[in-house]
Amino acid sequence: MSLYGFCPKCLAPSANRERRPNGNDTCQNGHVYPSASASLTPELVRKRMEKENAELRARLANAEQVIADYAATIREYMAAEKAAKATHGEPMAWMVFLPKGDEYDYAVFGHVEDAKQHAELLDADEDEGTEPRGVIPLYADPSGAIAAAERERDDLRECQSLELAETRRLFDLIGLQTAEDFGTLKATEAIAERFNAMRRTRDAIAAKNAEIREKLVEAEKARDEQAEALRQAVASCKCLGTGEWQTSCTLCGDSTFDHHCNDEIVKCDRAWCIAARKALAAAAAVKEAGGG
Repeated sequence: MSLYGFCPKCLAPSANRERRPNGNDTCQNGHVYPSASASLTPELVRKRMEKENAELRARLANAEQVIADYAATIREYMAAEKAAKATHGEPMAWMVFLPKGDEYDYAVFGHVEDAKQHAELLDADEDEGTEPRGVIPLYADPSGAIAAAERERDDLRECQSLELAETRRLFDLIGLQTAEDFGTLKATEAIAERFNAMRRTRDAIAAKNAEIREKLVEAEKARDEQAEALRQAVASCKCLGTGEWQTSCTLCGDSTFDHHCNDEIVKCDRAWCIAARKALAAAAAVKEAGGG
């Protein structure tokens, strides 16, 4: 057994020890370490190293899981963004939720990078462990789903008209056949089967119409929510959503003489406000045209 114990790094016997308080030891392999950390037996050192290795492996597994969860979240976000672009096209603006207690619920940006930067600044002030707020795209035509549902409804109406015409023709055939072969069992069975077929067709059309109505209600609700968010956003602009604002006279505060005020009406040039007002105008046009 080594007189000074064993090296905690390589388990080699200690060769030298400094004669001073809180001194260091040097093992036979040249490792320098505090004398207090030298182990009297290599078995204790081995157990300590195994424990440290187990803790490091656990931390590595946890880090790998965090990376995997983050990658999965990114894939889900990219898939959702791709699906949204396929349905509505490119976003016109981007929205970020503001902290609770703020004067407004949302902030709207004309460029996605500005929105992401603002979201990161807000997240930095949140408590540790709070879920990131993220960036929500806003589209110029939030009623794209409504238009698709309306096209499907028109197709079904046309199909319903054809079914109605076919039903009338069947009634005519039934009347003729009933007049000609009323006494035969075969004719009666054929009539019953045709009535059942018409009843099934009617029920299927009614169910489809109900489904379309539900889709229209949901799409209109989503459009109105996005429009309300845009209205709240433009209300925070200095133009108050009108597209114009009035400058203050630069002479009224300094001059004591009569003067011609140089205040004027200027157009709002904020990109996000312009984009938001365009989106509101497009949504209103769709609604006035019969989109709900």
